[in-house]
Amino acid sequence: MSGSSTTTLTVLTLNCWGLKYISKKIDQRMEAIADNLAHSDYEIVCLQEVWVYKNFEGIKSKTKKRFPYARFYNR
Repeated sequence: MSGSSTTTLTVLTLNCWGLKYISKKIDQRMEAIADNLAHSDYEIVCLQEVWVYKNFEGIKSKTKKRFPYARFYNR
């Protein structure tokens, strides 16, 4: 097809395994995830199992320039 264009959308979905009291090294893991996301090329990121609001806030704080919109679902 002559003249056709392609659009690409980069999406990441990641299970962060952030169960408080069960997950090992949860703070270090969440910090590493935040650092990597802050310097990533993803356009949409979906994180699962960020159960602790403090961890969500940490990720949100480090990635707010790259990802200005964030939502914590607690239900």
